[in-house]
Amino acid sequence: MLCARHSVRLLLLRLDLLQTNHDPRGVDVIMAHLDLAAFAMLGGFLFSARAHAERALQFAQESLGDSLSLLQAHNVMAWLHYRQGDHDAAKASMASALEVYVEMGVT
Repeated sequence: MLCARHSVRLLLLRLDLLQTNHDPRGVDVIMAHLDLAAFAMLGGFLFSARAHAERALQFAQESLGDSLSLLQAHNVMAWLHYRQGDHDAAKASMASALEVYVEMGVT
């Protein structure tokens, strides 16, 4: 547990530095929010996980041309919905992720 707390502290520090010194809605910020959402979910802190996942998804939707971040944000939202027992929302998030994947032209 000590290692997880240390990792979360480092991620929060990284997020603060990125938002202060770089694009506050850039890819690195999106990835930090997704990492924090994953740590929070694994720790059972679903409210915090949802806040970070929603912020990552919002920033990814606003960023132009960064399909990979958008794909990952939809996947994390699907995981969160599944963990919360909202399987319809999880399916919708997975469908959104699949749309992004297809638009990326990955086969």
